Order: sequence, then structure tokens, then C-alpha cells
Amino acid sequence: MLRSSLPRESWNLPCPQSPVAILKHLGNHTPSDPSSCSLPHDTNIPIQQTVIKGWLDPVVASKIHFTKTTEDMEAFIPKENIPKELGGSEDWTYTYVEPIPNENAPAGDQARRNMLQSTREEQIRRYEAATRAWIASGEAGESPAAERRAISKELATGYWEMDKYLRARTLYDRTGVLLPNGEVNFYNYKKEKAGAVETSEDDID
Repeated sequence: MLRSSLPRESWNLPCPQSPVAILKHLGNHTPSDPSSCSLPHDTNIPIQQTVIKGWLDPVVASKIHFTKTTEDMEAFIPKENIPKELGGSEDWTYTYVEPIPNENAPAGDQARRNMLQSTREEQIRRYEAATRAWIASGEAGESPAAERRAISKELATGYWEMDKYLRARTLYDRTGVLLPNGEVNFYNYKKEKAGAVETSEDDID
């Protein structure tokens, strides 16, 4: 089971048949990204845990947890998010959701897209200028640093404002996993089963 730092919640992703491969990938390419990786008890690991950890970057190795029981996994992942086949209560079945008519209509609004693109390009120029000022100011650069952080938030918000004008909708959009503001929530389907209302930012923990 992988738990990602983006978002900071459990991701119910079974490790592949070769756990060594995924762990080496984490160590080589994303050592600071996962907050933890839990290998469930039914994963066929051909060699001892200590040997596997010895191959990894120390930062990654400190985040790897070998679990033998469902109770062990519950230390890292809520039981309701552990699949039933691993002893949890997560009873999710994949269902393909057909495209919604006109779901990609905003992509045809070229005028709006161009306006947002121009705004973003200006934000990038401001961000680069603030970064240069921050570097040049040294230890006394709190003001440039604050300006740089503020612009970075504008860039993040602006990216998702542009999203529907650039990217076709996918299954993740239709099922509420990927929200319009970029938040990811794999468990929105539970709200739908309970008769949840339209998703908004207030629904995000």
C-alpha cells in the first residue's frame, strides 16, 4: 500500500508483484515524495526485509514498513481504506463512467484560454523577478520571500483555472477523484453512496 504526500492521506494502491522494483523506483526518482510505503502480508517478497532496505536511499528506507497482518497495516491506513482482500472493509469495484455530453466544451473557448494564458505568463515573469530579488537580498530577504510565496499561490490557483480549457475530462473527473481545484479524493464515491450533495472546497478535509 502506498501513502502519498500529495494529498497527505492513504492511497489504496496495491504494490506490484515486484515490490523491489517499486521501492528502487522511489529511491531513485522520488525519495522525498511518499510519506510511507506499507507492504502487506500477502505480498510475495523473495528476500529478507533488511536486504531490501539496504538497497534503498536512507530517506526512503525510513518510510518503508513491512506489515504481516491487517492490524499492522491499520497503523498506517484506516481499516475502511484497506481493501477487503487484505482484511479491510474497503469494498470498491471499478466501474467505467462514460463521458458526459459537452464535458469538454470549455476547451473550445479560445478567447478565455488565451486570456488565462496571458495572465499566467505575467505571473511567471513576476515570480522570476521575485525569485531574483529574494536571492539577491540574502538573509534579509523576508519581504521578497513573502512576495514569491504569494505569487506561487497565484500560479497554483491559476493552473487549475486553466485546466478545463486545456485538458480533456477523464474518469477521475467524472467520479470526483480529481476536483476542479486540483485536490485529489479517492473516497468521494462513498459520499455519493450516502447521497452526498455537489462537491465543493468545503468537502475537503
